[in-house]
Amino acid sequence: MRGATDTGRSTPSLLDVVHIDHRRAASAAAEVLEVGGPPAELAVAHRTLAIAERMEGRLDASAEAARTAMAVARDAGLTADAALAASTLALTVGYQGDWTAALALVDDCLTDLPRARQGRPLAAKGLVLQRLGRNRESVECYADAVAALREAGDTIGLTTTMSNLGVAYVEVGRFDRGQATLAEACALAESVGATRAHCIAMGNLGYVAGVRGDLVTALSALQEAERLFADSGAEQGLLLSLTLDRAGVLLRAGLRAEAGRLAESLVPRIQATVPHPDQDEFVLRAARIMLAGGRHGAVRSVLRPIHARLAEGEREAWSMHASFLLATAGDHELGVDAASLADRLRELGWPLEAGELLLGEADLRRERGEVEAAVVLLQRVDARSEDEEDALPWPALVQRCVAASRLATLRGDQDQVAAAARTALQDLAGQMRHLRSLEIRASLRSHVRELVTGWVDVALARSDPWEVLAAVDGMAALEGARVPVRAEGPPELTEALAELRGLHDEQRQRLIDDPAAAAALHARIARVEERVRALDRGLPGEATRIVLDPDAVHRASHAADLVHLFVHRGDLHGIVVGDGAIRVRRLGAHDALATATAAIDAEVLRVLRRGRAPGGVARRAVAELQEVLAPLDLVPGRPTVVAGDPAPSLPLGLLEVVRPGGVCTTRSLAGWVGRAAGAPWTPPTSVLLVAGPDLPRADDEVQRLASRWDRVEVVPAARSGSGGVLRALGGVDLAHLCAHGEVNPHNPLLSSIRLGDGPLWAYELSEVAPLPRVMVLASCSVGAEWGSGGGTAALGMGSALLDAGAGTVVAPSLPVQDEAAVAFGDLLHRHLGDGTPPAASVAAALDALDLPEPALFALRAAITVAQ
Repeated sequence: MRGATDTGRSTPSLLDVVHIDHRRAASAAAEVLEVGGPPAELAVAHRTLAIAERMEGRLDASAEAARTAMAVARDAGLTADAALAASTLALTVGYQGDWTAALALVDDCLTDLPRARQGRPLAAKGLVLQRLGRNRESVECYADAVAALREAGDTIGLTTTMSNLGVAYVEVGRFDRGQATLAEACALAESVGATRAHCIAMGNLGYVAGVRGDLVTALSALQEAERLFADSGAEQGLLLSLTLDRAGVLLRAGLRAEAGRLAESLVPRIQATVPHPDQDEFVLRAARIMLAGGRHGAVRSVLRPIHARLAEGEREAWSMHASFLLATAGDHELGVDAASLADRLRELGWPLEAGELLLGEADLRRERGEVEAAVVLLQRVDARSEDEEDALPWPALVQRCVAASRLATLRGDQDQVAAAARTALQDLAGQMRHLRSLEIRASLRSHVRELVTGWVDVALARSDPWEVLAAVDGMAALEGARVPVRAEGPPELTEALAELRGLHDEQRQRLIDDPAAAAALHARIARVEERVRALDRGLPGEATRIVLDPDAVHRASHAADLVHLFVHRGDLHGIVVGDGAIRVRRLGAHDALATATAAIDAEVLRVLRRGRAPGGVARRAVAELQEVLAPLDLVPGRPTVVAGDPAPSLPLGLLEVVRPGGVCTTRSLAGWVGRAAGAPWTPPTSVLLVAGPDLPRADDEVQRLASRWDRVEVVPAARSGSGGVLRALGGVDLAHLCAHGEVNPHNPLLSSIRLGDGPLWAYELSEVAPLPRVMVLASCSVGAEWGSGGGTAALGMGSALLDAGAGTVVAPSLPVQDEAAVAFGDLLHRHLGDGTPPAASVAAALDALDLPEPALFALRAAITVAQ
């Protein structure tokens, strides 16, 4: 264990071991110092202690150990060893807050070292330059260090250096080189068992992938880094850094609210556990994410003292970043020149921040009437650094499309406004292709919302309904549809869902006999739910791009009225395509529709609870809903397809105009035309009927339904395990699940159907391949769709199933009476068996029901047909 050099020779030096297990290395170094030995070994032992103390955040002790190493080497005439100790001291001095002094120290030490021993000091200098914001110089220095370390065979040094070099490459726009370098660093660290270095390299890979918009790589790398952290026992600052990186990736994924909450929750922990020089940087990173959540006041209060400290400490890169954040948060007391600050930010490796600053300043100038000044600022968003070698990452491309759109708006160039939106939609759709997570594909739409709004302004001004449809339907269809590529889910996700099912079942059982224990399970359930969500987000997938084909929409409109509802600048609009004709109608303030819908939902709950007929509130709300939608001029009794974000929340079954032709909702008309407007409907030939536990007469219901079909499989409640049901679902035409359901509005894809062994999650159902052509979920409220934050599309059980390939999902979005659901299911199967298409079958079943008015009103309001 006693190596006197810091190269990667066959007998590891303590200076190698310290990067693998710093606590073990520190213990071995202390033993060397206690026993004694040659000066070279003592110098290495002191340096080892200096590095270990720095890793633990004890910077004063680290500096003292490094200075002792220098003194021991100098007294023995070991000039090179003293210089190496000085390079160790340099990094500690930097982390204490004086990176300028650190640079002077490391420059001095390099003059006393032969080429063969310059690798790690050159790497230290690269890190110092990076911390000072001199990114071009840091890349060159790291590259020299890598060459020297390769010559010396110093694998450990090479691992840590390449990890830092990968980040430095990205800071100057060399994204491909950055990711490749970090991938090699991860492989090297794993090969030598350097868990901490592996953790850092993997975290850096996640950060870099997130910067360029490669969300699958980013999230999976950060998950792996956090796992490695747990195994390595590394310092808390490293975990906080990884968590901040994950919050940054969530922000780029469009999950602004979640990212902002996560970042804000970390600030107290950062202030309590991270030493001051690093603490300021950590808080800056958190503040950057908090701004996206609108926490401008909190950002200003936390950053003002940090900005002053950074300015005094000559840390220009971070000082400039603090200036940018304060300016963005509305702190105009700094009096900074936005254009100059943006230029410097770009030079220092903050191109997205520079662009945001210019966009914000351009808006201020425009509001003041300084149009020419705003134009100049917007033009500068397109400026590229001379170091940028690769294609821009999509966050930067979308930002530049925003600048181009605003510039075109100021110039009155409508064609360019539309072109900017089309470019952004096309680019973002390409980025989404390899994302498995429906949640992230839906949330990414928020990045182009402003661009699409501008495009809709143009299309409405031109009175061009097809262009309006191209804009809003292109936005709705942006996330595409997932192509199922496996019959079983990934093992980690499958295991996590199974664990979650067991916890839920245990909690339900203990609610009766041990309420305190049931409550204690809540925290464990929340942790596993978060793991499920994280695993799903980090999985690769394949999604098809959905493109609007006007000719196909035109043809489909001869068989049904096609409607796309959209909210534009607070107003509800509708596009209707019927019999080849297209029209756009303004339907009024969106608040009126939302109020009417909320009143109907509330009345359904009152009707079910009291068993009384719907009162005047319900009648007025239904009348208002009909009045809002009347300008659409739908043809009574004609099949109707309603697309757009407002569609899933509407109680369309209460509208006379859509009966008896039937009505279904869909994400986008382009997607519906591609899926549903092709081959004619044929009756189901294979049927699966499943009964769930604790639901009165569920077994009787499925047995009665089974009598209608020749080729049918019945799963009684006693045998309704999730595994068997999932296997049975694959490949059948019609599946009817008669069981209790549970909606999770906080994570809609963890909504579930309760079977004999616990919940069957939407995540699991969406892994079945192929899913049935028709899925009937006779479970209260499981048809509800919920927004997942950040202005994203609504998600739920239905959208998850459709995304994974189901043809039609019939489910209630509100509670329903058991007797009403049984009667409805019986009539629905009769019409499906007669060859009636699903939406029309639902409409016919509802019209044929002989039920008391309260139950029928609730059922009509609740039943949704999604395609």
